[in-house]
Amino acid sequence: MREVMNKYCIKTGIAVILAAAVLIIIMAATTVQTYAGEFNDVSIDENTKTTIRWRGTYDSEAVTHIKIKPSKTGTITFTADFMCYVTLCDANKKVLSIGYYSSGDYIDPDNTNSFMNKVHYGVKKGKTYFLRVYLMPKVQDADGNYVGVVKYTNSKVAASKCGSSKKKAKTIKKNKTVKGLFVGGNKKAQWFKITNKQKKTKIYVKANKINYALNFKVYYKSAGKWYDATSMLTWQTDYSKDTFTGTLNRKAKHTYYIKVTPEGKSSGYYTIKWK
Repeated sequence: MREVMNKYCIKTGIAVILAAAVLIIIMAATTVQTYAGEFNDVSIDENTKTTIRWRGTYDSEAVTHIKIKPSKTGTITFTADFMCYVTLCDANKKVLSIGYYSSGDYIDPDNTNSFMNKVHYGVKKGKTYFLRVYLMPKVQDADGNYVGVVKYTNSKVAASKCGSSKKKAKTIKKNKTVKGLFVGGNKKAQWFKITNKQKKTKIYVKANKINYALNFKVYYKSAGKWYDATSMLTWQTDYSKDTFTGTLNRKAKHTYYIKVTPEGKSSGYYTIKWK
């Protein structure tokens, strides 16, 4: 009888150990535990609010990498219900686009009305990226895990053809809007040309959904000399739409060249139009 009981206890013990192992695996698959100073990964899908839980101290050293794979070439918008510092990285976790704060304390990630609740980046379709998020949450669950809700959306941007130099600048027709896109890691200048035979020219340049800043340079030629008209741009900001619009008014016949470059490791898209 004792031998039978021993065998039963051994089998039961093995079963308990296996059950515990399965439970650990399930918990590991459903709960992200990021310890301060360590880098752990989690994947999230487009347009899906995802709750992330992790253990550790409440400070800016708590870091996690969120893996994403955009379905469209264009821009992504990342939102969170807690304050965080976000940086776009490639598949090898090399920084592509500089970080920016999302100060969304207790804000629903679906609420995109607040400018500071969003972080934007330019991306390519089907490419794997990591969002390096320095966590600064304040909410804890009953088990002591820090909890945050994140979400990202992906918008398509059909970029127009641009030139790689002033000589190869692409012409913009009157009253036509061209779109330009800088994906994370792209630093090459994009050139456009405007030829107006009338005495009046009004040029609009607009930065949309960028994570930091884009540089717009406007040049024109007069009497055989080149001039920089960039300082003539007047700017307006619409935080509700994440747009920064520059307008240039000139009362002269000129051919204008517009050079667009990202500031540092910025990314995002822009538009240019003239009339």
